Amino acid sequence: MNAALKISSFAKAIDKSKKIPLRNNGKLEYLPIDNVEHIEAARNYSIIHGLNGKFWVSSKTLQAFEKLLNPTRQFLRLHRSYLVNRALIIDCFYENDAFVVLLTNQKKIRVARRHIKLVRMEVMS
Repeated sequence: MNAALKISSFAKAIDKSKKIPLRNNGKLEYLPIDNVEHIEAARNYSIIHGLNGKFWVSSKTLQAFEKLLNPTRQFLRLHRSYLVNRALIIDCFYENDAFVVLLTNQKKIRVARRHIKLVRMEVMS
């Protein structure tokens, strides 16, 4: 099965159910998109962090998740390694010469310089 077909069926699953199909210990679980805190790149994999502190590893890249999830405009790219749920961003500011966003759980994620202007516009509006 080729990669384009896999992403296509994966995209259909997300689009229909508004949930991300993920494997956990051999079982298929469906994580509602609203329950995703952020997605982190890990080479050719992605780590999906849930609101409950649980995380899943997916063989899809961060770029694939960005393409699949961003038509909803629910996620914001902060860095080449992070895609964050916009609804969870409560503030953005400079800290120790780095621009960061603050999430509802008090986690801070650094923003790449080239994304600062967009993040400011999105968060401050």
